[in-house]
Amino acid sequence: MLQTRFIALLTMLLSIVFVAVSTFTTPIYSHAQGTTPTPNPTPFAPYAELIYRDGVSLYLATTQGYPGSLLTKNNKFVYACPAISPDSKQLAAIGGEKTFDLLIAPVSDLLRDSNTESRKGITPKAILKKSATTDNMPGGSPSFSPDGKQIAFVGQSAAEFYVVGVDGRNLTPISAPHPINVDWSPDGTRFVIFGEDQGGAGIFTLKVDGSGLSKLLDLPADDVSVNYNKDHFFVRDVVWPRWSPDGTQIAFASTKSGNLDLYIMNADGSNVQQLTKDEAAEYSPAWSPDGRYLAYVVEKDGLRLLYLYHVASGAQKELVAFRDGGCPIWKPDSLANQ
Repeated sequence: MLQTRFIALLTMLLSIVFVAVSTFTTPIYSHAQGTTPTPNPTPFAPYAELIYRDGVSLYLATTQGYPGSLLTKNNKFVYACPAISPDSKQLAAIGGEKTFDLLIAPVSDLLRDSNTESRKGITPKAILKKSATTDNMPGGSPSFSPDGKQIAFVGQSAAEFYVVGVDGRNLTPISAPHPINVDWSPDGTRFVIFGEDQGGAGIFTLKVDGSGLSKLLDLPADDVSVNYNKDHFFVRDVVWPRWSPDGTQIAFASTKSGNLDLYIMNADGSNVQQLTKDEAAEYSPAWSPDGRYLAYVVEKDGLRLLYLYHVASGAQKELVAFRDGGCPIWKPDSLANQ
């Protein structure tokens, strides 16, 4: 009798494990049609929320694969890649109705409007209008300072990027070699940029006052062209070097292997590691707040998909498919209590 009960209990436990693993490794949701690659088994990722761009709108997705919800319902506004403040309260993006301005909006308002049936959409505040110094701002993702009081962003200039207060005041140019992407270090002391100097494309770091410029890594010229759309204006945030939460590593994408793949390296440019090695194009990496995962875009057979990469194991998980866009960002407070 005891042996029979033990066998029954063991059978039940194995069934539970099988169901859990099957649920995690199956593609969960897609709002675009097409054939998707089969994801590999992935260590369980805690619930977290991500914001990404599809077309000219922003969507909210989760690591559990629930259907993405439209955050920006005001269809008069075009949005490029977004950034979110460290306290998860403010969302910034370059975009606008007729011109590209630096926009900011309360995340709570976006979420509240997303959950209503009226679908009116909110009007973000343009903290920095198109001007002589920021004329024709490309659509690259801005980056908040760690204290959430300033925003770094790339303008049209080939010789500098900019820092501005979240209130739109104190616009400050920072000299840099043809900056394309910029990200603020977690300790607030440095920037990492993808840019191009006389020696070619590469990843650079410099202090927040503009001093101490250092080229960490040379990259192929193709990395510049893939970072723009067809008219070479709208920035796609493909290479997108991003600091890890502890500031010890930098994630980026590059065509240095002959294909567009994900890489990580130490913050000083050493120990470059290629993470993805398949035929698909993988780009726009974004670290999870706990540093365990990268969210990124997979492009294959004309379809774009949002994926997770488990840094320790290399396992991957598909989250959602979409038509055009990408550049995922994590909502920091969605992991705060886990």
